[in-house]
Amino acid sequence: SGKTHTMFGTTEKDSNTAGIIPRACSELMNILERRKGTINLNLQCSVSVSFVEIYGNDILDLLKQGEKCSKSKVSAQRSVLDGSAEVLVENVDDVMKLLWRGEAQRRKAATAMNSRSSRAHSVFIVSLNQKCLNSNKSIKSRLFLADLGGCEQTKKSQLEAGRSDHIEAIKERNRNKQIESKDEPEFSTGFVKSDRMREAVYINLGLMSLKSCVEALNRGEHVPYASSKLTMLLASGLGGNGKTAVIVCASQDEEHASETINAFKFGQACRTVSNSVR
Repeated sequence: SGKTHTMFGTTEKDSNTAGIIPRACSELMNILERRKGTINLNLQCSVSVSFVEIYGNDILDLLKQGEKCSKSKVSAQRSVLDGSAEVLVENVDDVMKLLWRGEAQRRKAATAMNSRSSRAHSVFIVSLNQKCLNSNKSIKSRLFLADLGGCEQTKKSQLEAGRSDHIEAIKERNRNKQIESKDEPEFSTGFVKSDRMREAVYINLGLMSLKSCVEALNRGEHVPYASSKLTMLLASGLGGNGKTAVIVCASQDEEHASETINAFKFGQACRTVSNSVR
């Protein structure tokens, strides 16, 4: 209900319809220009962007036609973005070109709830490198701008268990070649869920992991960042030396009241998180 529109806005070059990502990048570029012109520092700055999607249990690089980022099996935050594209940008126009190029690669599909439903979580990452040439000191900062997939009740989305288009395509290809391939997955349950159903399951698992991390931060306990790729990716923003802002999008329809209440409860839990600078 408006999450992607809030983050991206429209493709029109109109500041009134721009989303949070274009506005944030524009403000960052303008601030850097002002700092270079008004502060008497021999400052060297560079800005680069990455755009990834957490689809299933994989992180895909939207600036490399959906190529997998990390092939490492190590559950560590530093390995999650291994191999992802980090493209240098000079101005807002460069950022917008990469933003819409990556947006065109995102996985979307129609459900009963949304004709263009996001089928994965996505994160647009802006990296800022600053170096003072006088003191030779440098600092790197990152801004994570996440567009999370919505929590889905499969009954409302009308997603049913059935045959997977992807698996069926593999089987058909192998039948045409008259071979038996190990590419054909075997499931002990005797069936595979449809692609939309599997996507919904992974979206919900990522959101549950995020909720668990927020609750652990509030209790001051061990935070299970490694429970999902989404939380590993966002770990430094959730519990590190950073500030986090959360926008809750909800529906006003009475039939979605339970989801709206749960969304507000999650937002309230995020609001009470307090981090200490390390």
